Amino acid sequence: MLFQDLPSSDATRLLSLLPAWQADVGYESSPTFGQFVRAGQRCDALMLMGYRVGPEDPAESVVINGFAVPVLGLPHQVVRDLWDDSPPRLAEISVKWSPNSKQDDAGEDTAVAIERYDDIQVYLRRATTDDRKWRMLFAYWKD
Repeated sequence: MLFQDLPSSDATRLLSLLPAWQADVGYESSPTFGQFVRAGQRCDALMLMGYRVGPEDPAESVVINGFAVPVLGLPHQVVRDLWDDSPPRLAEISVKWSPNSKQDDAGEDTAVAIERYDDIQVYLRRATTDDRKWRMLFAYWKD
């Protein structure tokens, strides 16, 4: 079961309900569940994404393999720390989608690939006020 937009406060609560070993679970080269939760405690705007392997599988677990954070809150040391610890496989700045927003609100979605953390600074120098309002940084540790 996939999930996205998991608030850091909910991830903290979820981790407290799971077996202790769950904090050390990560997706391939991603930070662990515990590292993502600690990052979310330092950055309330961090939204986590991942999946749950159900009880029918011997590898039952909850895995976090990405995050989203509003461009408005960048740069942020938490994002830098996650990036430095284990660079994501894919990162981009794209339009923020939420149940309360419409594509027309944000204009055309032209995603900007972010290959290095420093590319965020380059993007921010060119970003308009609307870009900062409507866009998010998405980082994934999956293909």
